[in-house]
Amino acid sequence: MAAPSRPTTDEQTPVLEIEELHVTFRSRRRDVRAVRGVSLKVQRGEVLGIVGESGCGKSTTALAVTRLLPTTAEIVATRIRVAGVDLTSPSVRDLTKIRGAKVGMIFQDPTSSLNPSMTIGDQIAEPLRLHAGLGRAEAARAAAELLGRVGIADAQQRVGDYPHQLSGGQRQRVMIAIAVACTPDLILADEATTALDVTVQAEILDLLRGLQRDTGTALVFVSHDLGVVGDFADRVAVMYAGQIVELRDVRDLLSRPRHPYTAALLECAPRIGTARRLPTPILGGPPDLGRPVVGCAFRARCARVVERCATDDPGPELERIGAACWNPVSSVSQGSAS
Repeated sequence: MAAPSRPTTDEQTPVLEIEELHVTFRSRRRDVRAVRGVSLKVQRGEVLGIVGESGCGKSTTALAVTRLLPTTAEIVATRIRVAGVDLTSPSVRDLTKIRGAKVGMIFQDPTSSLNPSMTIGDQIAEPLRLHAGLGRAEAARAAAELLGRVGIADAQQRVGDYPHQLSGGQRQRVMIAIAVACTPDLILADEATTALDVTVQAEILDLLRGLQRDTGTALVFVSHDLGVVGDFADRVAVMYAGQIVELRDVRDLLSRPRHPYTAALLECAPRIGTARRLPTPILGGPPDLGRPVVGCAFRARCARVVERCATDDPGPELERIGAACWNPVSSVSQGSAS
């Protein structure tokens, strides 16, 4: 297989652009607003990490891009654009032409994502035949080469294996091979290393970063682990209760968090060399997204709460200072955000 070509998106044009995304899960009992007004951009060659506790809306945001949510999910957005294609346009009817070709997906559990009745070679070859127009023999050769690129030993012999014959780490490498097969403009990785042990997790992250750098593909990496994202991403979006509460360069965010929730997440994490320091838990829980949220969603758990937190949505502060907060933790230059 020839060396991977770089995505063709103009360098000044975001590969991914989301504007005012709302996702509501409808049911007979009640509606839950899982994502509330998320807006973000990802440039070519950039790694954006999305972090937050379970239920904050990070995975829902990623899956909404390619409409991989259940039918109970109502997706409304001003714009969802991938590589110049507006996915909110009524003319975009067949998302199978987008999935795999322009967007690659890597899911948390490869066991449930891979087809147990197909060989791994056939599953890697499928997007190449569908999107790249390769014939059966050419796609099979390319699949073996991809398997080798993602670190599977004896790739030529393993293409005929079925998913159950592989370890968890090997199955995740197959998922990565499928995701990058057509050199998409964007890869969405949803908790892609959560189920793996620490050693395999590090190997998968190194593999992903290397492939991403080789191709210039944009990568959105969803995780609940701020430490993992901190070592991997260029920028980080911290989500809480369906909203982005902080969006900044990873180094600045980790060294000088501005939103109290981000600071609290960092305090929760154990640190090497500080055996006497116990992690500080975040007391309380997020608000019920089945009810209207007024003011700041984090205020009931926040030690820096001020009067206007109860009435005014701090969302506009995100664009101004990089954090949706009326009383940020670290000092901020007036009118600037990192």
